[in-house]
Amino acid sequence: MRRTNKAIFIVICITAVLVLLVGLTWVNYRFSSSIKGGDDFLSYWLGTRLFLTEGQSAYSEQTTSQVQIMAYGHQARENEESLIFTSPLYSLIVYAPFALIPDLILARSLWMTLVEMAMLGIVFFSLKISNCRSESSGFLLYSLFSFLWYYSTRALISGDVIIITSFFVVMGIWAVKKGEWEFAGVVFALSTIKPQYAIILIIILLIWSLSIRKYKFAIWFFSSLTFLIFGTILLQSDWIIQYLRASVQNLATLNVYNPATAFSALLPGVGTKIGWSMSGVILALIIIEWIRVRKPDEKKLVWLIYLTLVGAVFIGLPVETKSFIMLLPLLPMIFNVIDERWRKVGVVLNGAFYVMLLAGIWFIYFSTKGNVNQTAIMFFPAISFLFILMYWIRNWVMNSVKPWYDIAQEELKRFR
Repeated sequence: MRRTNKAIFIVICITAVLVLLVGLTWVNYRFSSSIKGGDDFLSYWLGTRLFLTEGQSAYSEQTTSQVQIMAYGHQARENEESLIFTSPLYSLIVYAPFALIPDLILARSLWMTLVEMAMLGIVFFSLKISNCRSESSGFLLYSLFSFLWYYSTRALISGDVIIITSFFVVMGIWAVKKGEWEFAGVVFALSTIKPQYAIILIIILLIWSLSIRKYKFAIWFFSSLTFLIFGTILLQSDWIIQYLRASVQNLATLNVYNPATAFSALLPGVGTKIGWSMSGVILALIIIEWIRVRKPDEKKLVWLIYLTLVGAVFIGLPVETKSFIMLLPLLPMIFNVIDERWRKVGVVLNGAFYVMLLAGIWFIYFSTKGNVNQTAIMFFPAISFLFILMYWIRNWVMNSVKPWYDIAQEELKRFR
């Protein structure tokens, strides 16, 4: 009887999930039909489709031209994104199922459903990593924030694969924390479908894991990456050269920034020097922190990883601001530590920080709309604030300092 009830419950759950996914896809279809967008998805959908169905290189000028005409009705102009295919060819494993769908609106709708599920996955694993209760009201609040944050909304509407990349990174961090080195190596290899966003973290994790003799991570990472690279070389032998050429070309036409380029846009005279100086200082800080704690416990390890994740944005690799969605996992750890330290006061502080990061960033966006330097302005507020918060909680995490109320209770017991 119990087995029958369990089977019925499983069937009901599966049916409910399927109904939810169908309903969500229908909503996404209506959205895609009425709202223009999804240009990021379009460039990779059409590039992959032309490669699979006609054997045309996804990196070729002909493919780029077809994407631009489909998106704009003409070749991209000076103020329009070039929409060049700039992912490694093994990103086909993500795009291929959608590229086989001839209807762009239907393909985009299904893709939006996938990235929305990936967003929920980011929320779930981020809470797990920080030991937060995923069944609490905090799950709903964090989920709403994650979907409504400026950088998340941009990535969702454009259909950027950075959401999938972030999901792989978060799963990789969870696996590293749990000591699942084989799984971590595989998912971090998959995260290289957008390599510039997580490459600093991957390099540091490789060096650190080798230093503590956890060789499985490096073995599985490089084995998986080798399989992905050579598997696609069989499909197109020169894709790596074409990919590098397209990436360099894309940098000249896309709104991508690092501290040097962002500062130079705002302060043309000295901005570049300030930016590279900042990159050097933050890189040194990250290296020092990893050296100081060679064998951290779980909480310290997660803090080091998250510091590296936010610090990597400052180090110098040019990125789009949409990639800041990868910083969402920092919030549960920061807010959890503050909550542990301050309790009721911590709830107020966390609420204020949520408002600042959500409403504050949107306010900056709308107040700078039309400004030629808007992207450069949007580059600094969120990442600077999160970096400061990470260092604010550093002492409590790295030195395991007891909360003030625990110390007070211990002192009261002594006088009783």
